Amino acid sequence: MASFARLLVLLLILVALAGDPMGGHALAAELSLPAAVSALADDREWAERHADHLVVRYAPETESEVGWYAEFAETSYRQVAEIFGVERKQLTLVVFPDEEAYIKVNPLAARADGVLGHARPSTNEIGLALTRLREQTEGLRRDTIRHEITHIVLGELSDQRLPIGFQEGIAQYLETDPEGRERTARGLRRGIDEGQMLSLTDLNRPRTFMARAWYSYPQSYSFVAFLAERYGFGSVVALVKATREAETLDDATRRAYDRPLAELQTEWQASLPQFLDGGYARNELDIWEMAEPRQKFSEARYAESREGFERAARLFEGLGRAERLDQARDGQRLATYGIEATDLSLQGAAALGGFEYDRAADLLGQAELRWAAVGDETRRARTDSALGQARTGLEAEVGLDEARVLLHDWKFTEATDRAREAGQVFVRLGDEGRTEEANQLMADAHATQTRFATYAIGAGVAGLGVAGAGWVVGRRRRSAPTASLPGPAARGWSL
Repeated sequence: MASFARLLVLLLILVALAGDPMGGHALAAELSLPAAVSALADDREWAERHADHLVVRYAPETESEVGWYAEFAETSYRQVAEIFGVERKQLTLVVFPDEEAYIKVNPLAARADGVLGHARPSTNEIGLALTRLREQTEGLRRDTIRHEITHIVLGELSDQRLPIGFQEGIAQYLETDPEGRERTARGLRRGIDEGQMLSLTDLNRPRTFMARAWYSYPQSYSFVAFLAERYGFGSVVALVKATREAETLDDATRRAYDRPLAELQTEWQASLPQFLDGGYARNELDIWEMAEPRQKFSEARYAESREGFERAARLFEGLGRAERLDQARDGQRLATYGIEATDLSLQGAAALGGFEYDRAADLLGQAELRWAAVGDETRRARTDSALGQARTGLEAEVGLDEARVLLHDWKFTEATDRAREAGQVFVRLGDEGRTEEANQLMADAHATQTRFATYAIGAGVAGLGVAGAGWVVGRRRRSAPTASLPGPAARGWSL
């Protein structure tokens, strides 16, 4: 288990520390290499490269390899410092080119092949065994650098007083390689099966931790994972800070969690079955860059994306990272818009399919605004097209109502034209019901107009008959003797 073995250097150093004067509850002394060991123990010529807060020292012949380590160390230092809320100082990274050079600096590495690097928190220095790292996967190389940088930051944050169990548990928690978490789960199962579970007090005793390294490392990781998941990683940072002034570990846990170490131990042990049942794969810090929820957002998996952004928001709120918290909340808001837009689009499409144009226009209009906010132009355009149909249908409904009013006012031609226009829209929309209404209205207009024409003709014929009769009577009267009427009236009238 290389992920554990590479850390033995710190454990071996701790053997030299004094015993536990407070029954295992005393906080640790400074974790560093012995003062007599120089970071550069030989007289060879070393080259240097500088990048922001990083100084890299290396043998000139290894320059082609050093760039990768320098770049990742700079990125990791920036991120780890941000996670814990500390200002970066100048970090020195020494890349040892061969076994001889590394063992001169760290003689303990000669007894443990898995030791890949070490940290000197008091001087902000990290040493890497290049020949050993070449044989490892990229994930393990990355985690080696990240792990050692975490020790540097933890030393600063706790004033070098954080006990070993928390030191190693937190440093492991900052690692990101999934294979390392699998190994942790296997080691924890082994410890349970073999009855080698340590108490939290023993996990923070240097000698006990070192003597059972194969068990203590996975157990220390599982405890930090429990704290992060149950109380948030911000509480872990609070615990680290509490060790600055606390006289005992129990005092530190009371300050950070308002409960004694024994109570936390009971809760941790109760959480182990869940941890082993897949919980070991979860890590609150995986969400730090919010890459996963952003990816799911881009894939339109909005519910999963919102869940991820919610996790990120809880993490950043607990750590007091205001800028990142705002980013997480923005992502959460947009993911919520995506969820709402999807639901509104489905409802709007259903309403349009049922020819409920008013409701469809309302729902699709809301959806279109949300798609625009989300930035999904494809779905926005698709929704906008459906919204156009809904609004066209709504206008046709208004046109059909106007045709009815025109028919009622005996404006048959206008009513027919308006009904025909509306009907053509309904035909395009596939609305058979309203198409039939338009046809019926045109038929009614035609029928009513025909009846009125018939009445008009009939009335005209009847009028001619009456006029003819009047003419005959008039002729007869004019041919008979008439009385003379004075004035204009004596003239009578004729057609």
